[in-house]
Amino acid sequence: MEKKKERRIRLCRSQRRATLAPVLTLEGLWLQELGFNVGDLVEIKPINNGINIKVIEKWRSHKSNKGYK
Repeated sequence: MEKKKERRIRLCRSQRRATLAPVLTLEGLWLQELGFNVGDLVEIKPINNGINIKVIEKWRSHKSNKGYK
């Protein structure tokens, strides 16, 4: 099975604000395949008309993230 090189996700409206504010939720095993795991600290930077997300600190835990679903 060929892995997707891009994802298209529709932005939602925040339910916690009185004004319209976009919400972007990223979830799925595809994130883990890219090296993101539960508990990792990520950095989000604006770039041109988009964002760049990268892991800046791996979670150090005695439990394996593989057990989480």
